[in-house]
Amino acid sequence: MKYFDTTLREEQPKLSGKTALLENKLFADGKLNSLSIGIAPSASYFLKSPEFSENWQSLPNHKASFNWDIGLGYLHHKANLHIGLSYRSYASNVVSYGLEHILRRQSLALEATKFVWNYNGFVPFCGVSLSAERWAAGAFIGDVQQGETTRSSMLSPGIIFGWDIVPSPLETWVLRTNLRYYPSQKIKDVQGKSSRIDQFEFNFIQFVFYPNRWMQVRKAKRDF
Repeated sequence: MKYFDTTLREEQPKLSGKTALLENKLFADGKLNSLSIGIAPSASYFLKSPEFSENWQSLPNHKASFNWDIGLGYLHHKANLHIGLSYRSYASNVVSYGLEHILRRQSLALEATKFVWNYNGFVPFCGVSLSAERWAAGAFIGDVQQGETTRSSMLSPGIIFGWDIVPSPLETWVLRTNLRYYPSQKIKDVQGKSSRIDQFEFNFIQFVFYPNRWMQVRKAKRDF
């Protein structure tokens, strides 16, 4: 099991007191704060799918789409607070008897999260997300578009929660899990109807890198 224990490499420095000394020094100098860069595969699930008119009833519901979650932010270590931007782009299509319905979504979210506690390196967080959303909907039979592409824009409030795996306060990269919920999203569909398309997003493993902390910790360890 030792090969799967991410905290193993930090045990000796912790036991010898080096980790605490380094952390206290960097904390006092405000050098544990850092920019953050994150990337992860992400999935978005339709809690509600567009409702189709009677002649399109054979179309199945939209269920899920997959793409990348790219994040840029800033971590304030003392406040246990992270503020950042997250960009996601998704596409979903359903097909029935040659009729294809397509939805595309772009989201740029401003998010603030608070780390609430630390249990042996398991660090849960929760916060708020305000997402600038752009949606497009279209329908095709073969290569022939049916009607016009409809576009919808909105500011969508939501919640974000999840957890980090943080073996040591001096970690320069962490693994993060994000879950997002956006209720009451509405778009205008190809058939002219307004439809709820509430979204639940999930990425299980996001790689988050702290470049400023990496430089400061590296320098401090070299000078220690």
